[in-house]
Amino acid sequence: MYKVFLDKDLRKQLAFVIITTEAEGNIKDIHYRAPLIIKNDELNLWLNKNTSMKLVEEILNTNNNKFIIERYVDESKKSDNEQMSMF
Repeated sequence: MYKVFLDKDLRKQLAFVIITTEAEGNIKDIHYRAPLIIKNDELNLWLNKNTSMKLVEEILNTNNNKFIIERYVDESKKSDNEQMSMF
């Protein structure tokens, strides 16, 4: 997912996120993490800002994955970010 936004100087900035989950099958031989795949029939729900958090959790928990939202503070930048991990 990505988003283009304007910074404080009104310059366009690109931000993105890749949501990963534990790798399964042959992918584990390459890397222990793999991108979360969202099914086509769930895509509109995933992208709809009015979708309930309960439904978002159900999408994220596909394949019995559980997710945790962690708060991360970057001391060097004094910024406060949320990071979602799936275990």
